Amino acid sequence: MKNIQNIDDNKWKDISIEAFVSLIKKTGERPLVLIDGLAGSGKSTLTAMLASHLEASIVASDDLTWHADPITWSEMCVREIIKPWQASKSVRFKPNAWHTHHRPGCIFADGKKPLLIEGMSVCRKTLKQFAEYTICVYADEVVARNRVISRDLANQSNGTTRKEVEEFAAWWDAQTHPFLMIEQAWNHVDAIIKIKQIQPTVKLQIQQNPKHVASL
Repeated sequence: MKNIQNIDDNKWKDISIEAFVSLIKKTGERPLVLIDGLAGSGKSTLTAMLASHLEASIVASDDLTWHADPITWSEMCVREIIKPWQASKSVRFKPNAWHTHHRPGCIFADGKKPLLIEGMSVCRKTLKQFAEYTICVYADEVVARNRVISRDLANQSNGTTRKEVEEFAAWWDAQTHPFLMIEQAWNHVDAIIKIKQIQPTVKLQIQQNPKHVASL
């Protein structure tokens, strides 16, 4: 599905990772940050960078939805992750599918540190109300899809051949894109971020929502 995000290419501003982290820190000492975006957009990359600077815990929606419904998980997230963390309690949560499929470990969040929740559709309105800062990571849909296919082929996940990986990606889009179009998180987040470069230095671009964040 092409151009579903309808981002205005004339509104990008350059921003350093340090300046972006400073914007987030202005929201509080222990913010909850939601990081949304299409598969392959760079959510995990940005989340890892922010976690390093903020000394934050990370929860991925992929872990919450592993072998489970990719859409209807927000109530579980609020009950098992967000509410205990807001009460400064450390979270150790193992979804039912982890037990069923004998997946080791658990989802962990330190109750004393900032919390970053990343994944497709995490900036949904039912979660956004709890967050201090919300981000949508932007990438062209074709570029993002190619990244996903290359990644899954390299990892031998979601298929072992290109045909199988492409079929899974098409199935995933069919499951998630209707909900993305209902929510349209890119229209109500605090910032839209484009990752221009990682090495040798991080280069980001930003579009801010004037309703939530003061202009640079």
